[in-house]
Amino acid sequence: MLLDTFRPARTRRLELLQDLCWRERTTLRVAVVAAHPDDETIGIGGSLHLIENLTLVYTTNGATRDGRYAKQKGFDDNPSYIRVRQQEVQRALAAAGAAASIVCCGMSDQEASYNMASLASKLAKVFQAEGIDVVVTQPYEGGHPDHDATACAVHLARRILFRKGVAVPEVVEMTSYHADTDGSFTTSVFLPGGPAAAVAELPPQDQERKRAMFECFATQARALKAFQTKTDRELFRPAPEYDFTRPPHAGLLHYERRDWGMDGMRWRALARSARQSVPFTSSQRPSMSGSEGPTRARHSSPEFLLAPESQAVPAN
Repeated sequence: MLLDTFRPARTRRLELLQDLCWRERTTLRVAVVAAHPDDETIGIGGSLHLIENLTLVYTTNGATRDGRYAKQKGFDDNPSYIRVRQQEVQRALAAAGAAASIVCCGMSDQEASYNMASLASKLAKVFQAEGIDVVVTQPYEGGHPDHDATACAVHLARRILFRKGVAVPEVVEMTSYHADTDGSFTTSVFLPGGPAAAVAELPPQDQERKRAMFECFATQARALKAFQTKTDRELFRPAPEYDFTRPPHAGLLHYERRDWGMDGMRWRALARSARQSVPFTSSQRPSMSGSEGPTRARHSSPEFLLAPESQAVPAN
């Protein structure tokens, strides 16, 4: 009975995947939850106009607490930088022909990892207040600590809603970036080993929408160059069940190669602490391995019960 209570109506997730792939408008209430302003453009920018009931949620404001990003971009202070980044989002939505309610959880850039439990609580309130059917968010791939924290917070928010006995939204993932074997990083594809990806081929007009959105983020122009050549398709998949206390893949994570103040072991300890702040009973809680081996995507548990891989919309 417990599993049936927590099991979301699978048709909502599959309906969204089909609508995105078939380029049809959807009336589902969708929340796109991203770590930073511009992450939504990378992952789903060419498809946002298809979502009639859209809520954009950012877990951070895109500015580091010490103001170094603002100063690098020529701003005198963080408030000015944050304000411009918010304006860039508004211009990008206009360029996409999309309308959305926008929520910012207010965390500083690179600090979402320290606030996963509070982020989960905020997200749960948004999901319940907006009656969200499906959440589209970033995968757990070790690309950026804020991305991984956002993924973890989304899943913890679902746990909070389940404990409250209210509707639990399903989760679909959009692509981001992760470490490559050559010491660089890979964009616009998922790490292997998860559910099958649904491929949304963007027609020319939607490719133009996405390129126009990228152009709106003048403060991020340099960082976005790696993504602007890949505007012909967008990949989505049902979110797998993650063990956030294990690394997403073997070897160095992308953010461990950067000066972003975080390493994988520390991040996983923070995720464990956040998870323990939203406890289940022993019969409800999935097993938590203390192993440091890479996490493996699973597809059935009381916590993140999802359809098996065979039920994902197949790639074209």
